[in-house]
Amino acid sequence: MLPLGNDDTFLLSRGRKDLEMDWIKSHWKAVGVSVLVFVLGAAIGTSGSSSKSSTTTIMRDHTVTVSGAAPIASTVIETQTVTHAVKVKPKPKPTAKKISFSGNGGETLPVFVVGHDSTLRWTNDGAIFQIFDMNPNDFGGIEVNSQAHSGSTAVSAGRYSKIEVNAIGNWTITIS
Repeated sequence: MLPLGNDDTFLLSRGRKDLEMDWIKSHWKAVGVSVLVFVLGAAIGTSGSSSKSSTTTIMRDHTVTVSGAAPIASTVIETQTVTHAVKVKPKPKPTAKKISFSGNGGETLPVFVVGHDSTLRWTNDGAIFQIFDMNPNDFGGIEVNSQAHSGSTAVSAGRYSKIEVNAIGNWTITIS
């Protein structure tokens, strides 16, 4: 064992709390910056931005040993903010323009968006004209069952998919 010098004797005569306070006094800037980074990371993680972010806190224990003194355990806190870019599929934009379809016989219409509550007008040169909304999630649905050669019905604003037309003959649909 090495002989104790004046500095070592001084360290041994001091208590554990004094050594901890000395460590805090000498590292207060690092502790303050760590706390600041942690708070900023938490604030960024909870902000309402369009990208996703998360804050990961890593805690590491280590022990400081001074020759001849009791070991001092301390915890070092490191904060790391990770930001993940999220690709968002654009929603179909509602449109205020006229939407038109035409065909002959049965057909499934492509997905379309009605920008505001509108009127669907239809014509048919055959004996029957039917429209069925096969998607239960569509707004309000569209249903027509007629033997007339023309008619109209209300259509709520929203996105429509799986609209089936069943008709005998040529038909047209206009939504405006």
